[in-house]
Amino acid sequence: MSAFSFAIDVPVRGEWKNVSLLVTSVQNCFAAMFSELDGANALAMIAGELMENAIKYGNWGPKPGFLRLGVHGTVGKARVAVKNPVSAENLARLEESLAWIKSFPTPAEAFAARIQEVVGAPRGESRLGLVRILYEAESTLTVRVDGGDVEVIAEVTIP
Repeated sequence: MSAFSFAIDVPVRGEWKNVSLLVTSVQNCFAAMFSELDGANALAMIAGELMENAIKYGNWGPKPGFLRLGVHGTVGKARVAVKNPVSAENLARLEESLAWIKSFPTPAEAFAARIQEVVGAPRGESRLGLVRILYEAESTLTVRVDGGDVEVIAEVTIP
């Protein structure tokens, strides 16, 4: 039996409408490959959350630029990465969010705490995306900075 691997690597215009288009595409693509839909759903959720963060917190000029979505993997594991331009201020916010999440013993506890914050807060930013990826998809997150770009990478085990 030969090695099984998969990859999606696309530039995406940094526009809100493209998040749902790509989430559906990722989900459908991987639903055709996996025997369990949990893997397809997890990858689609991760891709959606990372793209939303990129659009919300990216350093975009007057016209939306491009972010880059990459989904790569082999049997049993996958890597979802989104790369986009970022300002120093929003990079600091990202790092603060990750440090806050790591201050909890488990992603489940961080997720529960964030839900409590959202329930008691006025309507606005939920800041649930990254902690949702860690908790629901049981993944890990890594951040790489390259000049004015940031790449957020989630690695996950898939059925």
